Amino acid sequence: MADTLTVRVNADGPHSVSADASDFETTGSFSLVLDNDGSPAHVHVRLDDALRRVAALDDTNHYVDRNATTIVDIEILDGPRPVSGTLTVFTGYGSESVEVPVRIEEPSETSEGVAVGEDLAHKPSREPDASPETLVVPGVVAATGVLSAALALVFLTGVVALFVAGVALVGGLAMAGFLLRAT
Repeated sequence: MADTLTVRVNADGPHSVSADASDFETTGSFSLVLDNDGSPAHVHVRLDDALRRVAALDDTNHYVDRNATTIVDIEILDGPRPVSGTLTVFTGYGSESVEVPVRIEEPSETSEGVAVGEDLAHKPSREPDASPETLVVPGVVAATGVLSAALALVFLTGVVALFVAGVALVGGLAMAGFLLRAT
């Protein structure tokens, strides 16, 4: 959302509310930034009838914590343009409010969007680098694991031999599987 409208809460005392703009104009969805400069506050956001025909809020009641910021997304829907209406923000359970005239214009037809570089327009290849240099270390680890398993079975006895051989064999086979996938 490119456009933002900031409303300050508690900046001039408890329950005070003021907008950074005397009016607001947009062509699409926007963010209402509730910037609390004091104690926690309950804030109610209301769109008048004209704005409700082309705009939507997920929630009208918001809790803004002490010295915190809450962002309220206002989605602009398809509908007739231009539309003018009023966005009202209440604090102090309705005792204080600020009204901001809002005008929703038709998007510019000359807008060409965002230019994307030719190298970004294509999906990158996900092929791994299978050069010999990248395969040497896993190959050595795989060979060492298999050799360790064989040596453990020859020189050790009992449960210890089986455990060491099993761990070494699993490690070696895992590296061998990695090598097969990389090529």
